[in-house]
Amino acid sequence: MKNFSVNTKTPIFNEFVVSSKISVDTVFKKLLEENIIGGLDLARFYPEMNNSFLACLTEKHKKEDIDKLVSVLNTL
Repeated sequence: MKNFSVNTKTPIFNEFVVSSKISVDTVFKKLLEENIIGGLDLARFYPEMNNSFLACLTEKHKKEDIDKLVSVLNTL
């Protein structure tokens, strides 16, 4: 995804930080239009992490859910 990145240098279990070139507000608004909860805006607690959010994917998410998330993010 051209506007997003995930730090893959550290182990990931089910939560991970997504850095965005687009404002988190814009990302979350677009996701909500598709009935997807975007995650936690990290700038609320860590101002230096502007345009980053915490995402969580677990075994409760189907492959189709993840594919839809990626598809929506690719439109931004």
